[in-house]
Amino acid sequence: MIRNPSRLYDHQPADNERARHSLRLIDHFLLRPLGEAWDITITSAYRTPAAQAALTVAAKAKGVSQHTLGEAVDVVPTGDMKACYVWCIEHLRPWQALLEYAAGVPSCIHLSIPSSIETIVSKRLIFSGGVWQPYTGTFQVVA
Repeated sequence: MIRNPSRLYDHQPADNERARHSLRLIDHFLLRPLGEAWDITITSAYRTPAAQAALTVAAKAKGVSQHTLGEAVDVVPTGDMKACYVWCIEHLRPWQALLEYAAGVPSCIHLSIPSSIETIVSKRLIFSGGVWQPYTGTFQVVA
C-alpha cells in the first residue's frame, strides 16, 4: 500500500508535459508494484530546481537530479528497508536503485526510470558515510 500516493504529484509542473509523463511512468512501473508488495511512504518525488538547490544533496551525475526531471522518487517502507531495497532490484528493475543512509542507518530508497539526460547512468548504489558505493549484494556491518 502506498500511504500517501498524492505525494508523487505534489509540486508537479503544469507546463512540463515531459516531467508529468515521467511521473506517470514512475507510478505505473515502480510504485504500483512496490505498493502491492510493501507498505511504503513517498518522501520525495518531483522537486523544482529551486527546491533541489536548497537541499544539501550528495554529488549527482553531472549536477543533475532526476527529481527535477520528474524521473525519480524516494520511498521509505514499513519494515526492513534493506530487504525492500533488494526486492526493488529483483522485481522492479529500476534504472537507478539507491539505498541512502543517515547516521549509519538506512534512511530512504531512491528509485528512478531511465533518464532523458544521457550522462545519468543506470546504477545500484548505497550511500553511506558520505560516499557512494556500488551495491554488491551485501550491506555494511552496523556496530
